[in-house]
Amino acid sequence: MLTKDLKMTYYRPAGNDIMLVEGLVEKFSERKAINDELLTVYPRLEQVGFVSTTGQPQLLMAGGEFCGNASRCAAVYYLAGLDGRLDLRVCDGQKIITVGIEHGQAWSEILLLNPIVKANVRPLSDTAFCVDMDGITHYVFEEKVSNVKEEAQARLDQWADQSQNCVGIIFVSTDDKGETAIQPVVYVRSIDTLFYETACGSGTVAVALVQYFKSGQAVNMKLKQPSGQWISANVDENGAKIIGNVDKLIQTV
Repeated sequence: MLTKDLKMTYYRPAGNDIMLVEGLVEKFSERKAINDELLTVYPRLEQVGFVSTTGQPQLLMAGGEFCGNASRCAAVYYLAGLDGRLDLRVCDGQKIITVGIEHGQAWSEILLLNPIVKANVRPLSDTAFCVDMDGITHYVFEEKVSNVKEEAQARLDQWADQSQNCVGIIFVSTDDKGETAIQPVVYVRSIDTLFYETACGSGTVAVALVQYFKSGQAVNMKLKQPSGQWISANVDENGAKIIGNVDKLIQTV
């Protein structure tokens, strides 16, 4: 097994199972092989990232994508679960974001393509929007669907193009109790994975960005994830971030 001698920590941010492997693996084919093996060994696992053990803190996802929840896990890893903040390299080390822990809740900045926050949102119709982020593009549809992965695949076929490595399809709806929930599906082309995710940090921010685009006012949203847990997103003219719980489940030695 490729992974038997690796030191890894299994996290569950708001129900979204993520494994962080110690040591950066620069070669894509090796990262993909490790990713594929771990997804087989741990059936609930959805994403795999690699963290640096020397030099500046860095998170490298198996597919090279940006992941808000994995960035929050990296905050827990580097800060050993204690309150604080740090700069984290992401997206093949080309970008730097700030992550941290506050009152036990892990948070992460979310990378946007355009410094003018509203410019990251493009309306496709009255109820459909494209949200451009650095490392992932989300398509937000204001509706609830039954066959989530099938519907998401249809929207991917309709809207995504070959240049987009990481694409999210986010269905969002509000129930009779006033609770707003998302149904997030994320496709990573480079490693050919399509997951109906149990929680999605960047997808949560995408919904908040749509609300900011509509209202022009600062947004603080708490969205229910498929796991039943919650992630909060804050968006204003200065940018976006997410905050929520991260559970540490298993650490290998």
